[in-house]
Amino acid sequence: MFNPVEFLDLARRLLRLSDGEGKIRTAIGRAFIANKLHLLRRQRNFADYDTKITLSATDAENAIGLAEAVIDEVSSWS
Repeated sequence: MFNPVEFLDLARRLLRLSDGEGKIRTAIGRAFIANKLHLLRRQRNFADYDTKITLSATDAENAIGLAEAVIDEVSSWS
């Protein structure tokens, strides 16, 4: 299974190598996806496995918003 943290690792490596704006922009883009996917994964784990916490409709709305942002970002790649 793909681990979205790999995008964040890639962003860090690109930034260390940055000698141009393209690498900087790419690093920012990879960090954006990694962060959003990581947050979505955490929210999914809370929803599926942590029955001791109470989740609200706002939590669900936030997760949906994050998922939409990820889909929009990935869709823009093609």
